[in-house]
Amino acid sequence: MLIPIRLSLLALLLSGSIFSCSKKEDEQVTPTQTIVGRWDALSLHLVIFNAAGDTVYQEKNSPSNAHLVFAADKTYSSYSNDIESWHGTYTWQDDFLTTVNSVQGSQSFSISALTTTSLVLFSDRRIGKEGGITITRYSRH
Repeated sequence: MLIPIRLSLLALLLSGSIFSCSKKEDEQVTPTQTIVGRWDALSLHLVIFNAAGDTVYQEKNSPSNAHLVFAADKTYSSYSNDIESWHGTYTWQDDFLTTVNSVQGSQSFSISALTTTSLVLFSDRRIGKEGGITITRYSRH
């Protein structure tokens, strides 16, 4: 009598583990996104604040012929009209990107979005209430 109870318990445990792995879970797996590649600038939103935190300047534009290229070796280049403006190194971890180059120094960005075709970078360079923020949208080339 004890053996049939154990077999029933074992069968129940196995059926539970089989049914808990559904095909739906497998279909929801998405590929890991990467920042490596060419990203064409679609829009730039710049806001400058004074010491009181009031907006003193705001610009929204669509940069033409501007793009970034991130390489797998952790180097990157920025281009305008297909001419390199500057190049340097980058680090990327989770939702944060840091670029370093001889023209702009070190800059930190939050990655608001990263898909196979879209990249959105947010940079907050305010000290206290004064300074600027930028939001730049890119499309994978």
